[in-house]
Amino acid sequence: MSERRTALVTGGTGGIGRAVAVALAHRGDRVLFVGRDAARGAEVLAQLQRAAPDADHGFIRADLSLMRESVRVALEVLRHAPRLDAVVCCAGVLSFVPEWTDEGLERTLALNYLGRFLLARLTLPSLRQSASGRLVLVANAGKYRDTLDLEDLSTGAGPPGSRSPPGRRWRTTC
Repeated sequence: MSERRTALVTGGTGGIGRAVAVALAHRGDRVLFVGRDAARGAEVLAQLQRAAPDADHGFIRADLSLMRESVRVALEVLRHAPRLDAVVCCAGVLSFVPEWTDEGLERTLALNYLGRFLLARLTLPSLRQSASGRLVLVANAGKYRDTLDLEDLSTGAGPPGSRSPPGRRWRTTC
């Protein structure tokens, strides 16, 4: 039998991330997953262990809207998995009210873009160890009509990084 595949899944305690983590475990993969809620993480870990009991799955509790947490997750994953076959980034948020992290970044931008880039960049050496390493970014692009306004990432005219549709102004509280 070939060596077991290892995947890292962010947002693994709920929604699409949880579904991806469980599906990968049912396929026989070892799943390392990230989420903010320890109780939900324990539930998912139990589910993964039932799906593939000998796979040595792991849960990493972290808030990936914080860059220091993205770095910590990457370093922890690299210690436990020198080779990654997949990094599946499902963690994300859409907020119409600006919220700032203690690192001074707008939370939606930090989680959906900056943290993903940082985690992907830091786990790239492990992905390269796999003959077919994959980076998968799950996003809600297309669901919303707004576009990313690179000139206004701090939400001056609307929700974080978005433009208002013609004839409509966003109301924000800053």
